[in-house]
Amino acid sequence: MKIIATDADEPNHLNSKIAYKIESQEPAGASMFILNKYTGEVHIANFLDREQHSSYSLVVKASDRDGAADGISSLCNCAIKVIDVNDNFPTLSQSSYSASIVENSLSSEVLRIQAMDADDEFSDNWIAEFFFISGNQDNCFEFVTDPVTNEGILRVVKVRMYECYNSQNLK
Repeated sequence: MKIIATDADEPNHLNSKIAYKIESQEPAGASMFILNKYTGEVHIANFLDREQHSSYSLVVKASDRDGAADGISSLCNCAIKVIDVNDNFPTLSQSSYSASIVENSLSSEVLRIQAMDADDEFSDNWIAEFFFISGNQDNCFEFVTDPVTNEGILRVVKVRMYECYNSQNLK
């Protein structure tokens, strides 16, 4: 972002030469931003991680007389939102699941598999995508993701006959 301050004093004079300074940052800690003293441009100084802090608030001071202690100044608040990127892997609550289905029937829900993801909840980065690695060659099953719970819902989309498929491993 760029902070812009103006001064009504005579142009190109010390009384109208504005200098910018970051007075405070919330949350406090290591300085996450640098401010160009003469242009008012704010730049990122450190790695920002939305999972640590999703926003920052800066108080910036603009002072005439090139920032001298006897200069006239004003303050402004700057709100900075850290936008999430897809930088976290989803993890499953269990390493294996088991379910039973009735032969010759379709099912809108055989079981639910919970995925946890530290990305911004309900964002595209958070929603898990479930898919089969093997075992579903005849496309009798499908996964849909519940966008509220981030669970994969296993469904039967083609009827199964017990005599042909009394057990099937899906990965």
